[in-house]
Amino acid sequence: MVPRVQFAFDDLVAAVYKKIKEMILNQDLKPGTKIKQEELERALGVSRTPIIKALHLLIADNLVTYTPRRGFTVKELTTREMVEIFYIRELLDGAAAREAAVKATEEDRAELSA
Repeated sequence: MVPRVQFAFDDLVAAVYKKIKEMILNQDLKPGTKIKQEELERALGVSRTPIIKALHLLIADNLVTYTPRRGFTVKELTTREMVEIFYIRELLDGAAAREAAVKATEEDRAELSA
């Protein structure tokens, strides 16, 4: 049996997820605020289904909470959680910089020097 293919929808959910996550990290959606799905529908030009699927992915990322009959809310991070996030980001940024330096070509280095 061949699995069902949903590339277009999965890509749409991924794009919506990425945009909402960016909005949260940039604090366009402030911690503790209720997420208004209708506003996201208008802003992103998509229907409610990909927004809900993306919000559930963001729950798994610990960026959004859901309360029955109240809806989705941007999670308020504790100081400890923020420190952990920045520590992990610091490690990842350093690893990414090392990897980029190792894989850089002469063209890449020349472009950075310009």
